Amino acid sequence: MDFGLSSDQLDDPKRGFSFLRDGPLDMRQDSAQELTAEMVVNEYPPADLLHILREYGEERHAQRIVQAITAARRQAPLMGTRQLAEIVARAVPGGRGRIHPATRTFQALRIEVGGEVDQILDGIAAAAKVLSLGGRLAVITFHGLEERLVKQAVREYSRHGDATETKEWILVKASGVIKPDQDEMRANPRSRSAKLRVFEKVAVG
Repeated sequence: MDFGLSSDQLDDPKRGFSFLRDGPLDMRQDSAQELTAEMVVNEYPPADLLHILREYGEERHAQRIVQAITAARRQAPLMGTRQLAEIVARAVPGGRGRIHPATRTFQALRIEVGGEVDQILDGIAAAAKVLSLGGRLAVITFHGLEERLVKQAVREYSRHGDATETKEWILVKASGVIKPDQDEMRANPRSRSAKLRVFEKVAVG
């Protein structure tokens, strides 16, 4: 499982995943689905937006950002990625650091629109069940929320979890955390935050 985004989608301004070029607030990986980032930003209650930014974006300035978004949308609906990024940047104190101030907000909106939390939990559960004994599950994460979700999901299938009711098999770590080396990060800068974990399905007893 590779939880990274498609570079083709990221680089296409019409998909609305990035604020580097202006585009619609879309962020749907499946263009047939109804929910878009525009709907989340303009229609969600402030409390729900706050939850999304804190939980999915790990954004410590979530309160300021939500206040800025709700103030702006009272004047007119928010429609573009550049517009939203500028609103967030003005709301975050201290100016720009190593990453753009809107990075975590865009991450949170993408996760909400794509239902990524449920996909990760359900995907790992499904993989654990279909693996043969001795089979391995390799998972690549890109940020702290994904790491926590993987650990949560795998824990259910560990010796101390509740998901394997018969305890005929469990998932165990088959490796430590594997990170990209300098050569890979130079060739593919988007890999710099990637972490690979491998788990093996083993028999109990």
